[in-house]
Amino acid sequence: MKVLPIDGAMPSKESVLGKSYPYARPTFYYTDGEPAGVVKEFIDFTLSDEGQKIVEQVGFVPIK
Repeated sequence: MKVLPIDGAMPSKESVLGKSYPYARPTFYYTDGEPAGVVKEFIDFTLSDEGQKIVEQVGFVPIK
């Protein structure tokens, strides 16, 4: 596989966070009302420092 630039921007953490890479998109969690129980625990974990490290390890861009 060969990675190519889009509009001159290569995909990277910096280009996604800086919004210069046009093909990036956020991931959303939808819940029926306020999250509670294990759903809230999961969301809290994914947003935690530990969860964000895993996000980056699997190839996604963390939120910060």
